[in-house]
Amino acid sequence: LASPGPCPDLSDLRTERARALDPRKLQGFYYEQLYHDVAQVGARCQTLNITSSSPPQLSCDFSVKYGPVPFTIREVYESEEDDDDDGVGVYMKRADVPGGQFLELPTVFVDVADDDGGEGYGAFTVYSCLDVGAGVAVRELVIATRERELEVHRVDA
Repeated sequence: LASPGPCPDLSDLRTERARALDPRKLQGFYYEQLYHDVAQVGARCQTLNITSSSPPQLSCDFSVKYGPVPFTIREVYESEEDDDDDGVGVYMKRADVPGGQFLELPTVFVDVADDDGGEGYGAFTVYSCLDVGAGVAVRELVIATRERELEVHRVDA
């Protein structure tokens, strides 16, 4: 949603776990549990299917339903990682559609949590922010888990 104030330095928002992000552990199917995103007003049943043929780059099939109508869009996450790993978990996100390169959102994986087996991530928090001028920024926040229904104790963690 648009709000006053500039975007923060996204790399500063990462937890220690996110600073050591392993993009391969993000691969798989997730359910959006909480979101703050103007594009999702009226949406339900949000899911994400993340793949990566060349880590740290990611692709995400984001699916929603607007009323009875299903909608899927592929999002591409281009890594901002540099030689000193200062950009681990920081991406430029865009839709993989004609003209998608004209709207890129600076994005960061703020936090990740291992799943019970430790082979992948069971949950993540991702934040996007784009300065649009005049001291206004568009912000998105998503919390996603592999669980369809989130247990209350996980929200508190």
